[in-house]
Parts: sequence; C-alpha cells; structure tokens
Amino acid sequence: MARIIVCLAVHDDCTSREIEIVTGIKSSTVSIILKKLREDRIVRGEKKAEKPHDRGVMHYTLAGSMDDVLSILEEKKKKETSAYIDRIKKIKSRLK
Repeated sequence: MARIIVCLAVHDDCTSREIEIVTGIKSSTVSIILKKLREDRIVRGEKKAEKPHDRGVMHYTLAGSMDDVLSILEEKKKKETSAYIDRIKKIKSRLK
C-alpha cells in the first residue's frame, strides 16, 4: 500500500499498469490495493480516453495532499487499534 501511495505522490497520475511497473507489485495485487484505497477515499480513479469512442483507461491520483492521506491512514489505524483493545478487554473480563 505504501509503495502505491508514494508512487502516486511522486508521479501524480498513473494507470494501474504504470503503478505495477514502478512499484514492482503484481497487477492483481495492485488492483486489490487500489480498490481498498478508493474505498478509503485515499485515491481517486478517472477513466480517460485518448479518442472519442475509445473505452478509456483508469488513471489514479491521490485524493488529497500527503498530509490528508496520512491523516486518513492514522485515523484508520487508531480505529483498528481501538477495536483490538476492546476485544482484548472482553477476553480478559471473561477469564476473571
């Protein structure tokens, strides 16, 4: 995930194939990560066609600044960590 974010920060606008080449990540993995990053609103995708009747290719960009991206990731990790801590507390309370 980090390599894709850095790739988009450096290159600004990339296709999934370009991301694959730059990062060395397999295409199937790039697709999965891009889907997750889009769901988390970290990355935006836009179909661009070179010709009027062309099907177009998805181009990806960061949805905001690196500060925005890092804030989103930090908040997500805080929520995940909080959920794990809550589960641990429940387990501990059942063991008493």
